[in-house]
Amino acid sequence: MLYIDGILYRATRPGEGDETKIRDRLKNARRAYRMNISINELDAAMDLAINGAPTHSGVAVTGENAMNFSAVFCAVNIIAGSIASLPLQLYRRVGDGGKEPFREHPLFDLLHNQPNPEMTSYVFREILQQHLLLTGNAYAEIMLDLRGTPAELWPMNPAAIKLRRDDNDHIVYEVREADGTTRRIPADRMFHIPGLGFDGRVGYSVLAKARETFGLGLAMEEFQARFYGQGTNIGGVLTHPGKLDDIAHERLKKTWADAYSGLSGSHATPLLEEGMTYQRHGMPLEDAQFLESRVFQVGEIARWFNLPPHKLKELSRATFSNIEQQQIEFVQDSIRPWAVRWEQHIAWKLLRPEERQTLFVEFNLDGLLRGDTKSRMEAHAVLRNVGGINADEIRAKENMNPIGDLAGEMYWRPLNMGDASEAVAVPPAVTEEPEEEEGDSMRVVK
Repeated sequence: MLYIDGILYRATRPGEGDETKIRDRLKNARRAYRMNISINELDAAMDLAINGAPTHSGVAVTGENAMNFSAVFCAVNIIAGSIASLPLQLYRRVGDGGKEPFREHPLFDLLHNQPNPEMTSYVFREILQQHLLLTGNAYAEIMLDLRGTPAELWPMNPAAIKLRRDDNDHIVYEVREADGTTRRIPADRMFHIPGLGFDGRVGYSVLAKARETFGLGLAMEEFQARFYGQGTNIGGVLTHPGKLDDIAHERLKKTWADAYSGLSGSHATPLLEEGMTYQRHGMPLEDAQFLESRVFQVGEIARWFNLPPHKLKELSRATFSNIEQQQIEFVQDSIRPWAVRWEQHIAWKLLRPEERQTLFVEFNLDGLLRGDTKSRMEAHAVLRNVGGINADEIRAKENMNPIGDLAGEMYWRPLNMGDASEAVAVPPAVTEEPEEEEGDSMRVVK
């Protein structure tokens, strides 16, 4: 079974009879007619879905083999894993700018623990983020309870979904089921997160945009594997001034293999007879800067996924002085945009308009920004000494239980500082008494 343009097709299996092949061919012809395309165009679409789009490197790229490239797998894994592992909480606004977790709302358990009976919140978010990264869109069907509140969220295959408009110009989602049937899901029942796109409704597919980059990386990997697998790495050449007969040739091969092959003979000194010479060959891939090209491809993949190269284990330019700054850039430039996209679509699709006035969803990014112990303690001390946080808040950030009395809830402030909004008392100016000259009843002020 495969999806083409949102339609489910069954590919002909090897060994099937002619009747089955003819029947499938007629079915595909009818589908092509309904889609207003030729049967040849349908064949091309089926070949594209099965084998992937061709690239100039000669390697066809699909969603499956793109993940065989280690840099792509690592990029998708690190972003999807980060989004899935971040604490996701439903908050209620309290007071003037305050917030508190709102555990009584059904959405809290749906987002924080289990979106459906078959997967955890981590797996659900990881799946949808993977779809977002590769196809540019993530879909999950919203199942409502009797009160009309979201009760379950089920991920859906992006290849089986098409965004359409009905007769009233409302957005609907056409879904092709595994049995070939089609059903329509209204927009308010579909949790759809689009990535970067042209119209804001459907996101760009990174697989389509970066096909040449992925294909080149896969081609270089296959070339190097074949280079070693086919035994083309010649370590050296023995040259004889004359011509060896078959017996001498076999004896030379056996002697050379017994004496100089393997780990024990790797540094032995060869003894050459009858004017033979030995010429050592270097690794040709190094001469062609092949290894450097493979490292460059890792950087290309990092650019496509907006990741710092060190996250793909490419540490050639990373140092101990800048690795912490690169981690901060990873959170700010790579993870935070995805987190904001998730937060806004959750509020839009899973909360009622009146609920959005007091409720909101937020990822906690503090865990990704945690520095070393010394830096964290210094930051806590600065906030503690200016009255910004209390002892219990510090203990919560360090995953410790609160003290549980006034000692943990008390806020400190320096005694030699005051409220900047209070008026400052200015002492009165001191005036000098005028001097009186002798013999004169008048005072002269100097």
